[in-house]
Amino acid sequence: MLGTQSVWGANEDRIAELRRQIEELENQAKKYQGDIASERAKAQTLNNEISALKKEISGLENQIVLTSKRIDKTKVEINSLEEQIFDTQTNINRQKGTIGELLIFLSHRDNENLMATLIKNESLSTFLAQAQQVENVNNRLLGLVGELRDKKQELEQTRNNLEGKKNDLIELSEEQTAKKLSLVDVKGQKNNLLVSTKGQEAEYQK
Repeated sequence: MLGTQSVWGANEDRIAELRRQIEELENQAKKYQGDIASERAKAQTLNNEISALKKEISGLENQIVLTSKRIDKTKVEINSLEEQIFDTQTNINRQKGTIGELLIFLSHRDNENLMATLIKNESLSTFLAQAQQVENVNNRLLGLVGELRDKKQELEQTRNNLEGKKNDLIELSEEQTAKKLSLVDVKGQKNNLLVSTKGQEAEYQK
């Protein structure tokens, strides 16, 4: 369990660090968006148009890094959820085993009639002590059944969370692909503009 806790702690630290990096990249993305809008507004010359395209390229590159960090964070979260599922399932199996043992004990006790139990015990106090033991076992059994029900609900919720994170990962991967394609497209626009207008700055301003 200590090893599991240390792994969870490492996952939480990694998630926290990725969140910090994502926030930093999101702030950069907002700045790039503002710069692009500003450059587009004054794009009256070739240099300004190229500058606007360069800003757009930088913005897309930022978005690609940002999405990569989100993918990394989602992968760590998926790993953490899978570990939680494994541990919860292990606990459920352990509790099922304990419940089975308690049921066997109670079944054996139920098969003994009251008179036989009284005769077998040397004193009434011994009989009463055994009766108390049975009651304690019953109480423990009820408690374990309640815990088992809670663990199963927790397992189901964690599995749902895992499924959601896997869907997030698919969407982020698709977003990453789209951003990379956009980056290639904008770089192509910039290169085409440089080639087609080379030496035509004056014409471009008309």
